[in-house]
Amino acid sequence: MSTLRVAIVGAGPKGMSALERLVHYASHSTSRAMYDVDLYEPHRSPGAGPIYDPRQPEYLRMNIATDVVDAWWAAGRVPDDARHPSFATWRRLQLRSITRELGDTALDAFPPRAVVGRYLEHAFAMIVESAPESMRVRVMPHRVLDIEPVGAGWTVRADGLERSGEPYDEVLIATGHASGWSDALTQVWRSSVSPMTTVFPVQEQLSRERVAPGARVAVRGFALTCIDAALALTEGRGGSFHALDHPWRLRYERGPADILCLLPFTRSGRPMLSKPLPGLLASVGGIGEFTARGRERIRTLDAGLDLRVDLLPVLVDSAVASIQAVTSAGNDHVILDDVRADADHWLRGALDGSPTRVDGNDVVGQIAKSLEVGCGAAAPDMLWALGHAWRSLYPAIVDRVGGNGLTAVAWPGFVRLARELERIAFGPPAANAAKLLALVDAGIVDLTHLHGGRLVSVDGESELRSAATSSRVDVVVDAVLPPAGIFGLSTAPLATLLDVGAVRTRRGRRGLDVLGDGSCVGADGIATPGLAAIGRPTEDSTIGNDTLSRRMHPLAELWAERVVTRAGRERSSAATSRADLARQG
Repeated sequence: MSTLRVAIVGAGPKGMSALERLVHYASHSTSRAMYDVDLYEPHRSPGAGPIYDPRQPEYLRMNIATDVVDAWWAAGRVPDDARHPSFATWRRLQLRSITRELGDTALDAFPPRAVVGRYLEHAFAMIVESAPESMRVRVMPHRVLDIEPVGAGWTVRADGLERSGEPYDEVLIATGHASGWSDALTQVWRSSVSPMTTVFPVQEQLSRERVAPGARVAVRGFALTCIDAALALTEGRGGSFHALDHPWRLRYERGPADILCLLPFTRSGRPMLSKPLPGLLASVGGIGEFTARGRERIRTLDAGLDLRVDLLPVLVDSAVASIQAVTSAGNDHVILDDVRADADHWLRGALDGSPTRVDGNDVVGQIAKSLEVGCGAAAPDMLWALGHAWRSLYPAIVDRVGGNGLTAVAWPGFVRLARELERIAFGPPAANAAKLLALVDAGIVDLTHLHGGRLVSVDGESELRSAATSSRVDVVVDAVLPPAGIFGLSTAPLATLLDVGAVRTRRGRRGLDVLGDGSCVGADGIATPGLAAIGRPTEDSTIGNDTLSRRMHPLAELWAERVVTRAGRERSSAATSRADLARQG
């Protein structure tokens, strides 16, 4: 083998992180191995991808703090300079241009996703430019249709390409959100009565042609994507939000092309709570010590841990400690004992699949309270404390619970627990939570059917029905994204790889079974040579696959190291063979 051929399928942030590591290791290798690297990415902005499209509207915001956004691997970080800038450094260097185009929102703690997309696009170009002379990098602007084994390698078939050339020695699957799944609204509710659409990209899916001004819009889901849809159909139509004489509430003024109303409906009816402002805990003494202590307790839990006995007490203790630190409750055991009891009760309900129910005005009340607490205008409560505990301990939980960290019997309980804690820990930024409440106050977002609403067709019209009443709807929007993993997906290339036994899922898990370096485990329980996956397709084998974070999962790092080691080993073997032939000659 003279050149190692590598395909990276998906060049969003995850694929870019793998390329960055591959460039790093190849640049520092002494083997003089050669590489051909093809990145398959149909989106116009490699590095950013569709979620962080630099051209999307500025009202679509980040929901994670921007200090975690860094295109370069944290463990081997070079000095934070203009050649390898973190997002914070890049934003400072680009201050004038980004504020000229996007205004002061570009400087927010939770800025527009378009700003982060520009950074990722810039970083991708820098990574490609820094590739060593031994590596040729090409961006293939095509959607991958299938991946098939051929001999000792892999053939990648892509839309618009007749053939991909020679087989690849290594293929890395780094795809993001799937385009369709078995529980999509188009699959579970088939009706020709009302037009149906999704959310992204909002400029197309929620355009005035698809969702007419004055329409009554039913939206499945009430999480972050629903909020994005609500903003696209209001602020994106010329409406405006105005500050009130209040630290965190807004007033909404309708625009000329607004919809009439937006009616979200979900199975649970429970809201996502506002994420606290990043600087809220900056001056709180001792809270970092509590977090470090909780992480160490989780990392030292024995194999076969019992969630109820082992994990829940750590979460409760961390929640109580954070309340005590923030409020300086001291020896007021009544208050702390109440928090402990409430937190324990809440967690046990979430673990058992019977979480505390939220009805009617309580939904608005919980969002408003979380916003008030998150902005520092009210004392922290139990839900804030549990959300803070989950966010703070999450890296240790990822390390301890991922892979084989839980038995198949314990896994469903963890999934239920994580789903409820993510709702209170990883919700919208305060700015978007305030906008959502303003839309409720204006009568545009109507929560009448939030819990248990269902779509029906009646006399040629679509209706949204719940226990209390029914409402006619003109357009239906599916704001539930395909889940992480591959559960419910039936399309290639993953379906093909499953069929041929090149990949597998573990019993009860949603994602691909992978080793620590991303290598896919086949149906025979053995790593499949030359095939790896990172990110969303691996969920449950690796948990918490945040698109941007590079601090928790070393899969891209270990994958790149393995690939470069393989290239060096095979080059050395080829050189030895040539030397032997020369001696024989």
